[in-house]
Amino acid sequence: MVKKRTSFILAFVLVQCFICVSNCVQAQTSKTFWFVAPDLSSGHEESPILFRLVNGNSVDAKVTISQPANPTGFTPITLTIPHNSLSSCDLTTFLGLIEDAPDNSMNNKGLLITSDQYISVYYEENGLHNPAIYALKGENALGTSFLIPGQNLLDNVTTVNPKPYNSFHIVATLDNTKVTITPKNAISGHAAGVSFTITLNKGQTYAAVATSQAAANHLGGSRVTSDKPVAITICDDSMYGGAIGGTCYNEGGDQIIPLSLLGQEYIAVRGNFGVGISSSYGDQVFVMATQPNTDVYINGVKTTTITNVGEIYRYNMTLSEDACYIKANKNISVLQLSGFGCETDFAVLAQLSCTGSREVTLARSTSDNYYLTVLVEAGGESHFTISTSSGAGATLTASDFSSVPGTGGKYLYARKSFTTAQIPEKATVTLANSTNKFHVGIINGTSGSGCRFGYFSEYSSSQAKFDPRTVYVCQGNTINLTPSFTVSRTVDPASVLYSWNVPDGLGGRIVTSPSNTTPSYLMPNASLSQTGQYIVHVSADGCDATDTATVKVLNSPLTGEKAVTVYTNELPYVWNGKKYSATGDYQQTLVSVLGGCDSIVTLKLTVSPDFSATMKASPQICANDKNFTLSYDVAYGTVDYHSVVFDSKAQQAGFVDILKQSANGYIDVPLPSGVTPDTYNASVVFENSLVTKKQPVSFTINYSSSIILQKWNDVLALLNSSYNGGYDFSGFQWYKNGQAIDGAVEAYLYIENGQLDTNAQYQVKVTRAVDGVSLFTCSFQPTLHTDVLVYPTLLSRRSPVTIKMDGQGSGVLLNISGLKINQQALNQGENIMRAPDSAGTYVLVLTNSKGETKKQLLIVK
Repeated sequence: MVKKRTSFILAFVLVQCFICVSNCVQAQTSKTFWFVAPDLSSGHEESPILFRLVNGNSVDAKVTISQPANPTGFTPITLTIPHNSLSSCDLTTFLGLIEDAPDNSMNNKGLLITSDQYISVYYEENGLHNPAIYALKGENALGTSFLIPGQNLLDNVTTVNPKPYNSFHIVATLDNTKVTITPKNAISGHAAGVSFTITLNKGQTYAAVATSQAAANHLGGSRVTSDKPVAITICDDSMYGGAIGGTCYNEGGDQIIPLSLLGQEYIAVRGNFGVGISSSYGDQVFVMATQPNTDVYINGVKTTTITNVGEIYRYNMTLSEDACYIKANKNISVLQLSGFGCETDFAVLAQLSCTGSREVTLARSTSDNYYLTVLVEAGGESHFTISTSSGAGATLTASDFSSVPGTGGKYLYARKSFTTAQIPEKATVTLANSTNKFHVGIINGTSGSGCRFGYFSEYSSSQAKFDPRTVYVCQGNTINLTPSFTVSRTVDPASVLYSWNVPDGLGGRIVTSPSNTTPSYLMPNASLSQTGQYIVHVSADGCDATDTATVKVLNSPLTGEKAVTVYTNELPYVWNGKKYSATGDYQQTLVSVLGGCDSIVTLKLTVSPDFSATMKASPQICANDKNFTLSYDVAYGTVDYHSVVFDSKAQQAGFVDILKQSANGYIDVPLPSGVTPDTYNASVVFENSLVTKKQPVSFTINYSSSIILQKWNDVLALLNSSYNGGYDFSGFQWYKNGQAIDGAVEAYLYIENGQLDTNAQYQVKVTRAVDGVSLFTCSFQPTLHTDVLVYPTLLSRRSPVTIKMDGQGSGVLLNISGLKINQQALNQGENIMRAPDSAGTYVLVLTNSKGETKKQLLIVK
């Protein structure tokens, strides 16, 4: 799907801009155009590419073509289009920078065309065998809600490499534009029907490319919404004519319009699709529903009901049917596929209601067959003039027109071909009507090369819009409503009429007479009774539009009250930019955003001296510590001082009250010398200048870990009362890492056939004999003792055993029955004892100078 192409930038590029001078006037005109070019398969003529720009003004137009998201890689092109001229700018050199690739990626490929005069523009793929034109629609291309039109008859050809696909391409016009895409069928990187959102900056683009070449899996019916305006290009690359019996294939594409510009009436005028290939197929019309259960009528006869939004109905125009009238009971989108034989292109059709142009200038790109298709209301067929920049004899008269079936003669169409003598290759042709708007398209090509098909008249009608739709006005002020209006640029501004339907303040309504001088509505000294709906009506060139705003007149002055309680640690309290630090009533006069009414608001501020202080958990305290720390948190308010008041038991144990220290979140408590391990109680007192609060606290003093003695590497023992401070204990329970050790209920802990874990914390919970109080010792972490070391312990008969001692002692070797085999005195350092003559298991009993013993198992082979 992703076609690889080497992109390159030239330090200096000559852009070819050809100027054709003529008496040009343009349709679908604007001063600003956004466009993103599709990425075609390089295996089927993706170049040359160019812009056609038409200036129909009486003054020259200065035009700039830029790439906002790629300012350093694409040097803006500036050119001057002489008045009444067409300019063709070849962009083939920049093809790698312009075509929107890769797919499923944010690219910097968007093009912006700006002009100081109103011009019209179309993009042309000008290859000999794969041409197409894309009519740029200026402001009418921009929107925030789209349904993607498409054809579902022709597959993409499978014999071209890289493979061509159906696609649509999005370009953002503003930074940080969030775009949500719901593909009708699977696209590269995303499953069918699953919405996803991307963010694009100004000029960035996104290519949604189908994963299948089958027409049934194309992307028509996909939905695109955004929070800022975007423009969208659709493309169906190398559509293969096999479905109608043909063997040729050609591109189709157009720039589409948002849902807001769709309507219910359309007319399609047949080209030459299917001619010479099939007697059963003519031009194809693809009708897409924007609302569920849409009834579709063709030539006045109900043909189908489209059930679902985004569903497409295909209508086949037979070769005997030169025009058809499409009407629906709800807004629809209509795409027409036309061409020559099986060489195709397609175009988005404009709805009929109040759209069209009075003057249009077109160009003839090639000497291939050239048709103009023209639509006009009855009565306008006799008022056309046609002029060309070269050639002679081109006419469009009333006899060229026929009635559109199903319209009762209301609409007429013409489908007329012109020779190169009448409109030469590269010439421009201007069509004008002195009385009526019309629509005009071109079909240019042959069955052996390709097709260029597009419509070039205005897609929009008159519009009126209030923003915002709800307006607040303060009583006594002026109601001032100025909606925005959009009318065709070809309409004389002096002919636009405005009228208003507004409340009269007495329960009725006033309708003003149509006038060119009242695009705004002003009513001074507004009263409460003038609250209501205000309706504007605009009429331009026979087309009408209305919009409604709601005006709410507010009583003045408004009053209000706000009561707030804050704590001292939250001062100063900021209200509407002013700072307050004391309890009281404070008044401010505010200007409301709702109509400019003054509001008198009173702040009733209460500064509370209250606070919330919470004690944290007490730490582990050991009897030999010098002090310990009590900590607390203040959740709100201010605490100035803290104190600690001990109960009588704690005071008898030697604790002394701590009085009125500056509050800082912690309290250092000295530990009395020789304090008896126990649980003690106190009160922590918190205070500021107005509030005093107490919180009880209890803390436990544990026995010092110094009353635990490690013997060798496998024994921990409690010191007796002569060495532990004078305490006798009647009960014991040893713990490792906070878990009781099963069976360890003696004054010592022996790890049989193992050793103490030097990474663990050991404690013993002892019961004091004198009062039955049970308390823990503080944690003890053993270390590896090397005061006695015996090696090896697996040895041969009569081989030496090394015994390493930190001091003097003795060693006794016993057999398994307890019979003494050998005994010798041991000195500090290394000692040697011989293994017995007989194989077996023996026990070596070692005693140090303190009388402590250790047993070591020896195995003699």
